[in-house]
Amino acid sequence: MGHKIQGVSEMEHTPNADKEHRLIALEKENEVLKKEVHALRKEVQEYYNFAKSLAKTIESKDGYLRSRLDLMVLQALELGRAIELPESDLLILKKAVLFRDLGKIKVPDSILNKPGKLTEEESKIMKQHPQFSVEILAELKGEPIDKLIEGIEGHHERVDGKGYPHGKTGRELSPIAKITAIMDFWNAIVSDRPYRKPIPLPEALNLVKVVAGSHLDADLVRIFIEKKIYAFSETSPDSISSSG
Repeated sequence: MGHKIQGVSEMEHTPNADKEHRLIALEKENEVLKKEVHALRKEVQEYYNFAKSLAKTIESKDGYLRSRLDLMVLQALELGRAIELPESDLLILKKAVLFRDLGKIKVPDSILNKPGKLTEEESKIMKQHPQFSVEILAELKGEPIDKLIEGIEGHHERVDGKGYPHGKTGRELSPIAKITAIMDFWNAIVSDRPYRKPIPLPEALNLVKVVAGSHLDADLVRIFIEKKIYAFSETSPDSISSSG
């Protein structure tokens, strides 16, 4: 009895051949996914670059110097490292500080730069800027973006629950939101504003101590003062860009 000779068409359908075909298909799919991920990362980075540029513009519009925003980032990162935030959260913290006031682009200059006290209606508009900021960043998805949005939304919340926009308490606020709130508060009182001159350092430190536990997280304020993070001022563009 002769042996049956396996034809070429049959050989192509052996288990080994099928496995090889599947591997080739998976490799092709993997290459496609890599290209899609690369394109997505590029798109996200371009969006962040645009948002950062917009943030710089808004800070100038609101009376801050560009160097002040960079200094806020450095101080925030120092405070974040002091409580041992992971590197991934430090990157989010940096962006929360940078982008927290993006929403002010929707606030009229007449309100932003008003030298006197805001009316009730003007104050209502101003208090919408954290949510306006979130709307601008809403196209970005994923858990890190959720953390970023939480940090931005929370920078005017208070640990006693009397802040805005949601009236969250300290237990509901992330470390990123709490640190961003401290940076925003501190730089608001030590900067030249349309409605007042900078508060001198001794008075500013005393004011921060007074609001610790009501407006701001008391433990973070203590670290901010004890480690003299408020005095950290050696800054350069290179140190900013290298931090994430």
